[in-house]
Amino acid sequence: MRPSDRSRVLLVQALSLILLPTASIIAGNDRSEELRRIPRQYSVAELGVAGGRSRSYVMNARCLNDSGQVVGWANDGEPYDFLDDTAVFWDPRRGARVLQSLPGAVASLALALNNQGQAVGISGEPFPLSHPVVWRHASSDPVALPLPEGALGGMATGINAHGLVIGAIITSEGLASPLAWRNGQPALLPLNPANPNSEGWCFAVNDRGTVVGHIDGIPTAWINGSPVTLGSFGGAFGYASSINNRGLIAGSAETPDGNPHAYMWANGVMVRLGGDEPYSSALSLNNRGEIVGAAGLANLEGRAVLWTGTERVWLGDRIPSDSGWTLLEADCINDRGQITGIGYHDGQPRVFLLTPRSGLDRDACDDRIENP
Repeated sequence: MRPSDRSRVLLVQALSLILLPTASIIAGNDRSEELRRIPRQYSVAELGVAGGRSRSYVMNARCLNDSGQVVGWANDGEPYDFLDDTAVFWDPRRGARVLQSLPGAVASLALALNNQGQAVGISGEPFPLSHPVVWRHASSDPVALPLPEGALGGMATGINAHGLVIGAIITSEGLASPLAWRNGQPALLPLNPANPNSEGWCFAVNDRGTVVGHIDGIPTAWINGSPVTLGSFGGAFGYASSINNRGLIAGSAETPDGNPHAYMWANGVMVRLGGDEPYSSALSLNNRGEIVGAAGLANLEGRAVLWTGTERVWLGDRIPSDSGWTLLEADCINDRGQITGIGYHDGQPRVFLLTPRSGLDRDACDDRIENP
């Protein structure tokens, strides 16, 4: 059975959030108030590709942990040509390496990472027929996660410090359904019982096991397994993209004009971030309460942005002016303040890694990182 028109719209929106670079949350210490008093400047480095591929292959960074390790995938620059995608694990000391695929797989993508270096994603056929997998470490074979009976395929989208994996499947009716793998076994997360065609997606999980995503386009958190609606700006679609260990949530929601706007949710209240830009998107949140994403200007050009408290920082203004970089989107931030995202380097699409050059992390971060 083919999914309904609304189902296809929700599926495309969810895949855009996952397969175009977005982020998961990584755990760490809370020093948000101390950090907000410190101005930031960054060094910028390009993340290379793995396996001897040429620079024409683009590294897509999906998640960054507190050790500076990054997972994602490399492809030939065609955003929806999943037949050539290769899962990649990038380490600041060892560079990039290709993650192993399931036997016979035509595509693999690494989508999330925890501080233990465990990664999750997909391998096999392109989504929605893909299989969710876990890589226990960078050199291990992937472990296929079991699917509920009747599922066409699925993907793993997040993993916390305790190894709890979350993701989504496509049912035999063509509907997206969120789930969690507890002790390796799949358990579907509840949806809207009043809607027989209800569907949803989850994008991130914190160390307490709270999962965030959306149900039928409404930003949602599953707290102790029960769905909680986070709020709305009056538009048709919204989602929660990240949650930290303090229970703060970040995401984006549409206004009635159809434009998405970034928000932070805390203590039951959804607060819009940013100024008067036509659109904004919050993609990652760390345990300090820093949020990164993108915001559109009057000409709809996106720019990478950091929100910390009430302050909005254009990240492109915090790197050397002669770096050759244009930062379009910040996709993930760790608790050291390092940020990955996408942009143009000397006119070519590339993935960047920003490292703070002042304040708390000056002694903890290298100013110069060699590409493999």
